[in-house]
Amino acid sequence: LNTVCTNENVLNPTAVVVDGTDAYVCELDGNRVTRWDVSGLLVDPPVLPTAGVTVVGNLDCSFGVHPDGALNAPLMIDYDGGKLFIADLAENLYEADLAGTVRRIGGGRGTLLGLYHTVLGLEAIGSDLFV
Repeated sequence: LNTVCTNENVLNPTAVVVDGTDAYVCELDGNRVTRWDVSGLLVDPPVLPTAGVTVVGNLDCSFGVHPDGALNAPLMIDYDGGKLFIADLAENLYEADLAGTVRRIGGGRGTLLGLYHTVLGLEAIGSDLFV
């Protein structure tokens, strides 16, 4: 089990979404989402990726990543239309573009509209997000 925060390590992956030649991995213990180029898997013989790039979260895997909030153990991820949608264990939902712009689009614990309690599924279809 990897415990050191580097681009070569994945810290407790919880979800993966693939878009063409990139795989985006939620790292529960890394408090981040990393992008891995998996295009080498499409050739013969396959070439495994050796390092990922942090696209959402701090490079040192700590909490407190954006002005709108902090990734706290990201759990679920989906991708649609050039955007990543991320749910974390602190009941927050985030939208991130591939340039690194992140905004909190909902969250907090509760039962009122816009509040969530442990998101276990996430599906982005067009302009709709199903939680």
